[in-house]
Amino acid sequence: MIEFLDFPDTNIVGVHLSDTLTEDDHEAFAYQLRDQLEAHMTVRVLFEIEDVEGWEPEDRWEDLTFDMRQVEDVDKVAIVGDDPWEPLVDKIELLFPSSLIQT
Repeated sequence: MIEFLDFPDTNIVGVHLSDTLTEDDHEAFAYQLRDQLEAHMTVRVLFEIEDVEGWEPEDRWEDLTFDMRQVEDVDKVAIVGDDPWEPLVDKIELLFPSSLIQT
């Protein structure tokens, strides 16, 4: 499940990830990120990960990509959780190869 976090800075996309991530979650995240990338020169992304069990369908989440111009506009990515969920962290790092990523 995905929940969007509200921040006063509009160039921050914050998401809370929990349970099983679905194709609808994928679409909502992709739409929100594309929308913010079109509105701002750079965007920062915050992932809060809590008890993520997996994603369905798995190949849809593995193929989450954006064109290179958009990916380069993601300045920083932060991943917060009690115990980072390694497979998801690895996918986030692949998704944003030119961004500073901290867990």
